[in-house]
Amino acid sequence: MARLVDVSYYMPFSTSQARGLIVVPVFALLSALALSFIVYRCIRLVVIPSFQRNATTPRAPENLFFRTHLGHYAISLVFSNVVLTSAGLMEFFWVKHSGIHYGSLCNAQATLMQTGSWATCFFSVAIGIHTCNSLVFRFRQMRWVSVVVIAFGWFVSLVIGLGPLGKDNVYGPVIVSCGVTITHRGRIFGLKSFPVLFGSVLAVIVYSLIFLVLRGVLRVRGGIKFTLKPQERWSTSNNSEEYDRFMGAVAKSMLWYPVAFVLLLLPFTIANLIQFRGQNISFGFDVFVHACWSILGLVNVALLYNTFRVLSPVYHGLTLPRIQVDTEKSFGNNAFDESPVLPPVAHKPKGPLLPLYRKDNDSKSLSPLSLSEFPEIKQHSRNSSRSSADSATHLLRIKRKPSRYHNMRVKQDKMRSLAQAILPIAELNRQLVASDLENVKGRRLHLDLPVTEVNAAKLTLETLCLHLPNPRIFLP
Repeated sequence: MARLVDVSYYMPFSTSQARGLIVVPVFALLSALALSFIVYRCIRLVVIPSFQRNATTPRAPENLFFRTHLGHYAISLVFSNVVLTSAGLMEFFWVKHSGIHYGSLCNAQATLMQTGSWATCFFSVAIGIHTCNSLVFRFRQMRWVSVVVIAFGWFVSLVIGLGPLGKDNVYGPVIVSCGVTITHRGRIFGLKSFPVLFGSVLAVIVYSLIFLVLRGVLRVRGGIKFTLKPQERWSTSNNSEEYDRFMGAVAKSMLWYPVAFVLLLLPFTIANLIQFRGQNISFGFDVFVHACWSILGLVNVALLYNTFRVLSPVYHGLTLPRIQVDTEKSFGNNAFDESPVLPPVAHKPKGPLLPLYRKDNDSKSLSPLSLSEFPEIKQHSRNSSRSSADSATHLLRIKRKPSRYHNMRVKQDKMRSLAQAILPIAELNRQLVASDLENVKGRRLHLDLPVTEVNAAKLTLETLCLHLPNPRIFLP
């Protein structure tokens, strides 16, 4: 290892400084382990199944998410964190030698640091802009857009990272690592401070817009309008309540990305601005700055799996079809089309059912409701409802009204006031005999009852004739 070191310039560390600097590569190692795990999962669940074309391959969240446009930007952010983490792992070499040596290894660390910082800022903003277009404005992007944006981001990052190598003394030892030297103040601001400041401000604006719109506080369609009352927020929305609350949960999970980006890179920006003004920073503060840089990869992996947790109802079929369909349109991709978790079509329960009867307004007679007057039934999955109810982790906490139609959801806006619940024939006969005779005294009641017979192709009608005051039931 000593032969790879250029001893023409050497900046030594004291014993206490070397011990304190060990924090930076340790944090970088933790980020490397987390990033290695997600890269392994991506290769195993996304890359390999795409070549095998095996339909029996498990459909994990990574397999579906990383094949969407949003997933493409997320995996690019992961690889930009890999580049930053690689630069942080080189601190083990400086700790071992108790100092920084100017040479090829120092230039490599500075190049990786510069490339990774620009790529991290670029793709953090790209995720925010794409999320805003998808969830707020509902724009459907073309498939080639993400490819062009990702290629442009990496091209710009590589050009800025490799550009200073052709010039003398731009990269060199800077306190605890290698980077743009203090003698180039303009480059410190342009190459290090500017992308972080610009990315932080733009990310905060974009993610704040996403959060306000999906929470219902801000409306952008038909003009900008603020709504502060919760009742008006949900009533003016064109989507279902379940979908709005689900997208609100997604927005909350995505809001942590700019928070982590700003908090962890704020010390880095402050240090660069101090150096830009020609002042020196302490060794301990620079260690803290690089430790925040090194832990960024681990934090982003944790936030990514938190997003998987929020989106898990879509992947595992624990939500209504309305939520699944709208989520597919919001993310603008075709990866969800291959998901086998769509709920089956609901079916009516077997057995004879008695149509509800009502009292006519113009007469005192009772007339049965026809089957065409029943409210329209939505498709609903009994398995998904039970699994959601039995789950120990309530992700969305959606309040739902209990359904009386055998676990089938009914549109609330089409429900009519029903006088009595649906009852079998035997139960209705028992209630009619035991009911108050004065309510039906002197009347003749005709009820047409559809009866379903086992293995019968057609429905037969039976008429109940009720004579009062001595009630008897005649079944022809």
